[in-house]
Formats: sequence, structure tokens, C-alpha cells
Amino acid sequence: MNMGNGSKKRFGSKKTFILLTVALAIAVIGYLAFFNSGRSVQVVSPEIKRIQASFREPAQTRLKETWTVTAPISGRIDRIQLEPGDRISGGATIAHYDRVGFNMAVKKAEAQVASLKAELALKQDNRLEETRIEEIQALIESTKGRINASEARVDRAKQGKAHASRELDRIRALAEAESVSASKLDDAQFNYDSAVTEWRRAKAELSARRSQLKAIQLEARRTREQIELKAIKEKRTQAALDEAKASLKEARHSLALAKITAPTDSVVLERFTRGGRPVEAGMKLLELGKPENLEVVTEVLTEDALKLTTNSLVTLKSQAGDLRIEGAVRQIEPAGFTKVSSLGVEQQRVNVIVSLKEPPRRLGIGYRLHARFVTAERSKTLVVPRYSVMEAVDGSRYLFVVENGHLRKRNVTIGLSNDWEMEIVSGVTKGARIVAHPDSSMSTGLRVTANKSAQR
Repeated sequence: MNMGNGSKKRFGSKKTFILLTVALAIAVIGYLAFFNSGRSVQVVSPEIKRIQASFREPAQTRLKETWTVTAPISGRIDRIQLEPGDRISGGATIAHYDRVGFNMAVKKAEAQVASLKAELALKQDNRLEETRIEEIQALIESTKGRINASEARVDRAKQGKAHASRELDRIRALAEAESVSASKLDDAQFNYDSAVTEWRRAKAELSARRSQLKAIQLEARRTREQIELKAIKEKRTQAALDEAKASLKEARHSLALAKITAPTDSVVLERFTRGGRPVEAGMKLLELGKPENLEVVTEVLTEDALKLTTNSLVTLKSQAGDLRIEGAVRQIEPAGFTKVSSLGVEQQRVNVIVSLKEPPRRLGIGYRLHARFVTAERSKTLVVPRYSVMEAVDGSRYLFVVENGHLRKRNVTIGLSNDWEMEIVSGVTKGARIVAHPDSSMSTGLRVTANKSAQR
């Protein structure tokens, strides 16, 4: 019985194998039959038409120029009545400051300047000292003259004393010889004593006059020192006056700034504070702009930016597609920047500014748009749908053409291209029937049934 069961198992396995082989053969025959009958494909024909090479990037509207109104000085401002959207004329008042403190600062600075001017005038007036210097100089000259006279008197007195001394010695010698009377000796002694007294008096006078000259010269030096000291004080006062004038100028400037005005005719874009409270200098109050000066900025890959020039055509659409605007490249900013894409890839981009030909009224600031940049254009050229062109591993391009019910691979040379179409420079002609949506399973010789596809 065991042998019988083994024989049944071997018989069942053989039967299963036969059934599988038959099924596989049937499938192959069916596939070959389908293959020989022809695969159904959609075909299109190249068209002679205009093509624009372009690329697309997201864009956003902005104003060419905006003005941020800030608090020019610290202080308390009154309430700002303007609301976003309000129009304001250039020079119109936006807000006033509490001016009491600014007026007091101006008055205090003016008083300080006046006081220092008066003080400076006194320090600059040296007429009294200069007159005294002239008087002293004259006194010095006269004193020098008297000193010269005293010196001559001393010389004469000295000579007289010497003569009287010699005469006294002569008379004394004669008196000792009893050749002269005693009265003669007394007269000679008197004359000598008088000469000595005169000599001493002349010397005392000369010494006094010399001391007087030194005192006068000292007074002259002190007077000059007073003039020099006044000059030093004058410089200090002048510096203080200059500082006070600067403070006055600043106080007057602050007073003039105590009224905030609009820089130009504009519209309030944003209000940062209501006012009615103290503010610090530089604090933002309003953002102003001119909505009619609308432009578009977009971040373009640097390799794409190299294809653009000033006035390159740009077509802008709203995200919903219901708004179409014509524009042109106004500026390509000189500096690029690195930005990480949504896929985490670092990209080098640059801002491209687009001017709008006729911006619609409903287009606002900060609106998102789709921008299509036209980099080249060619008319009356052979054009095929972009999705009909395949790319080989080596980067070459090719098409599948239907001829006599079979596919034929045609290598082509591509010219201009955009998101939807490609220009064919060589490889196929206008009447060719091209597979609209080829895939990697297709190859030359494949039998197909061609169906006309609606072209874009």
C-alpha cells in the first residue's frame, strides 16, 4: 500500500507539470498573437509654428520703493489717525510731538550762548592791559635814562672823592710839616667827607633806581602774563561757546523735527503704532508706498539667469490662472545667494526684477504669481510635443515614428524647448507620424496600430 501511495504522488506531480506547461504555451501563443496583431499607439505629426524657449518660476509682487516713517527724536507724540489704505500728500502732517520740552531746551541753550558770548567779549578786551603795558614801557625807558644819569653822577662823585682824598693827604702832609694852618687841614677834611657823602648818596640813588627798574619790569611781565592767561581763558570760553552753539542748533533741530510729515504722495501700507504715547528715536510708525509702482521679484537659478537680458519677455499668471499680465525683465541683481530647495538640494539663485506693462487694479502687494521667462523665440519651425521626445543614456534625443505598421527609431537634433514643446532641427519631417507617448518598452520593429491623437 505504501508503494501504491508513492506511485499516485508521482503521477499527480507529473500531471501538474504537464498542465503548467500547457498553460505557459497558451500564454506565449496568445502574446505572440497579440504582438503580431499590433500594439495600439497614439500618434501626432510635427507642426510648422512659432516656439518660445522659456522656464517658469514662482514670483511675488512688491513695490519699487517704500518709505518707512520713523520717530525722528524721542518724545511723546499725539495719536496717529491714519489707517492702512489711506492716501496722504507729501508734506502732510502725520503726528505732532509734545513741544514744551523742546521749547524749553531751545531757550536754555540760547541763554547759555548769550552768557558765554558776554564772557568771551570781556576776555577778548585787552585794552586796559595793553595801555598799562605802554605806560610801563615808557616808565622803563625814563627809568633807564635816570639810571644812566645816576651812573654818571656816581662816576663824578667817585672822581671827586678821589680828588678830595688826594688833597687831604697833601694838606695833612703839609700840616705835619707845619707848612699850613690847622684850618686848611680842617677844610680839606671837610671837603673829603663831603665828597664821600656825595659818592655814597649817588650810589644809593643808583641802587634805588635800579631796584625801581626791576619792579617796573616785573609789573610789565605780570601784565603780559595776565594777557596770556586771558587768552587761555578766551580759548576755553570759545570752546564752551562753540559747544553751546551746537547744543542750541541741536535743540532747534529737535524742535523743527517735532512735527512728523509724509515724505511724498503715497498710501499707508502698514501702521506700526497708534501713537498717543512716548516713542524712542528710530521707532517705526508707518510704512508708505505707491501702489501704482508695482513690480515683481522672482528667485531664478543662476544658470537660467544667464539666459536673460534686460527687457526679456515675461508672462505672469495668477495661481488660479484667471489673471494674465505681460512684463519685462528690468534688472538682474548682481549678487546671487544659496537657497535650499524643498528637496533639500542647495541651489544658487539670484533675484530678477520684472516691470509690469499694465498692472491690473486688483493686483496687490505681496501677491504670488507664476512667471514664465522667454529666453529665445523662433517662428515657422518644426515643433513636436515635448512628451513625444525620448532621451538616451548618452544624452541624445530620439522619436518613434510609425512606418508601414511598425515602429522606427529616429535620432533627432533639438533646438529651442519649453515646458510643452520642442523644436526639431533635424531627424524627422513635417509629415511623419510620431508616437505621442513613447515608453521604454518600445523598440524598432514593433508592430503597432496607429491612432490619431489630439495635439496641444
